[in-house]
Amino acid sequence: MATCAYCGETILFGGVKTGELHFCNQGCQSKGGMLAAAVSVPEDAVENLARQIHSGSCPRCQGPGPVDVHRAHWVWSVLVLTRWGSRQQVSCRRCAVKTQAGQFAFSTVFGWWGLPWGLIMTPIQLCRTASEIFSPPKPAWPSPKLYEIARTYLASQPRQSVAGARSTKPVPDQWEADSSAAGARGAKPVPGQWEADD
Repeated sequence: MATCAYCGETILFGGVKTGELHFCNQGCQSKGGMLAAAVSVPEDAVENLARQIHSGSCPRCQGPGPVDVHRAHWVWSVLVLTRWGSRQQVSCRRCAVKTQAGQFAFSTVFGWWGLPWGLIMTPIQLCRTASEIFSPPKPAWPSPKLYEIARTYLASQPRQSVAGARSTKPVPDQWEADSSAAGARGAKPVPGQWEADD
């Protein structure tokens, strides 16, 4: 099985290939174009931005940090249709647990109702969400995923703003998308702050 070069999800069915890189869908493929640009972003700019985000206030509740990347996994089913995916969010731990608990409850109620994938994917997604709840990122320093998000954000900005990232905090209007699987994976942007669904 291949892994998406952009979001890191396992590609169960289909996917898109560009050269040696595999992507779960066209949305990740288009965002994956930033991976090449991200390599040229200075390490000190990435470090500074990741630390600013980590030590800043939560973009969801405006409460104190630490702020990091948290994931929640979901599944829903109706007869023969089953969709599943993951939601990635940059927030404080309290907001993350609220989202994770909500996704856990949603999947518990709506995940089982499809054959055969609902019965297969529901326990998997519930275990993945429980794992995220009980083993969050370390609060002492930014996680590698937060560094990756900072790098991607800086790569998407005009060149002069990368230099300015050492002293300014970017507008938190990025990183929310949805990817899901129902035999094929899809992505749709959703307005939000510092979030992304994988």
